[in-house]
Amino acid sequence: MGSSSLEELERTLVDLRLVALDELQRALSPPDESARTAEVLLNRLQKAGLLTPYQVEKLLAGETDELVVGGYKLLYRNAAGTFARVFRACSLEDGRTVALKLLRRRWCDDRETVAAFRREAEIGLRLHHPNIVRIFDVGVHEAAGRTPRPYFTMEFVEGGHLRDFVNTRGRLSAGEAVRCVRDIASALDHALQRGVCHGDLKMTNVLMSADGVPKLIDFGVASPSGRAAEAPRRRQTVEYATLEKGTGAPPGDPRTDLFFLGAILYELLAGEPPFPPTKDYDERALLSRYSNVRPIRQLVPELSPRLAEVVDRLMHLNPNERYQTPAEVIPDLTRVLRELSPEQSQIAGGGGQDAAGERATVLVIENRPKLQDAMRKLLSDAGFRVLILGDWHRAVRRLQEAQPECTIVVASALGAEAARACSQVAQVAVDNQTAVVVVLSSKQESLRKSLPRAPNICVLTQPIDAARLLDCVRHCVKRSSEDRP
Repeated sequence: MGSSSLEELERTLVDLRLVALDELQRALSPPDESARTAEVLLNRLQKAGLLTPYQVEKLLAGETDELVVGGYKLLYRNAAGTFARVFRACSLEDGRTVALKLLRRRWCDDRETVAAFRREAEIGLRLHHPNIVRIFDVGVHEAAGRTPRPYFTMEFVEGGHLRDFVNTRGRLSAGEAVRCVRDIASALDHALQRGVCHGDLKMTNVLMSADGVPKLIDFGVASPSGRAAEAPRRRQTVEYATLEKGTGAPPGDPRTDLFFLGAILYELLAGEPPFPPTKDYDERALLSRYSNVRPIRQLVPELSPRLAEVVDRLMHLNPNERYQTPAEVIPDLTRVLRELSPEQSQIAGGGGQDAAGERATVLVIENRPKLQDAMRKLLSDAGFRVLILGDWHRAVRRLQEAQPECTIVVASALGAEAARACSQVAQVAVDNQTAVVVVLSSKQESLRKSLPRAPNICVLTQPIDAARLLDCVRHCVKRSSEDRP
């Protein structure tokens, strides 16, 4: 790449606000003419945590139209479906992290698909519930010479979908499963009161946040309750269409959502789905797939009869024999919770409880996706609620608003801001009487002296193994819960 092309890249970085001018100048010093190439510059910016691998890949390919969309810079591609891609994005104005859903270019000239995409966003704007992922902004991304592409931004949920959660944890305790499904039922009730059925309820359309809160996503095939969806027929899921046609239920029947809510409860309790997973269209279109479900107590004999009755009623093939609305099932789930023994209602994977026996929350400050996943699995398997934030400024604000029992700061992820970040997090923890575990790299050992000396602050220097980190976190959680007023 020649000098003019490199200068053009530098202008692009600044003009798109991917990198601030002073950050770019630091990356270019000390001057080294032999290393003035796009690859070297972008590699330096990535190592400094100023660019992500996704951004570097797009810049090297000259594909700049998917770097900034509607005032948000795209950081990573989180998911890709038939119609749209979902990105982790960051507001250029206030640094807020969001999920941004962008219609794929191939569908932008398809009127029905564009209308369905916009309708999903419009439905989401009407729904405000703690168990529904919130939609913030709706817009159109315009790039020179390109067809305009609709997009919308959503609440970003640190965590994975419910299927991943169960694959990692195994089947849930009865108490966990019932609480989760009761929350989803509450979300469905909120939507139904506004005339909306979900239309595609399944494990992968429920996100489980890092602190254990289920959140419904993807109202893309949602329909007005009791009548056919306005979206094209081809967008109705084969599972819903098969069940409704085979049982005489009208399209958009809220009781169909309840059947698949029962399927979620079944899988959470049994650790396996009620019907065989398949991608084959013809198999998914067989009514017998949904009628020949093995009774839940054959798989989980210790399940209480009342809870088994709730599962069976939710999944009754005859829609008239099911619960008729989400509001109807919530009281029964609440009664089941009251009747569960302490052993049945406890959180699986013990060790992550505070002095009062509640599940303790650990906040992790780490911005590298692979290490985020590793920390989430390690701590979740140990029984903790886990909240992971990549932006330490946001983490400090969260600490000031809420008080997790323990915060882990992975200093090696913070680059030049490590000292300032560790100091601020430690000070907030001292003020709130919560615990902090600071993990330093061997090159950051000098930061130890700058941290407040307090019994609730633990400093570890890498390399450390998982067992040592967990021991430290457990000790800190115990001390934190005992010291709190």
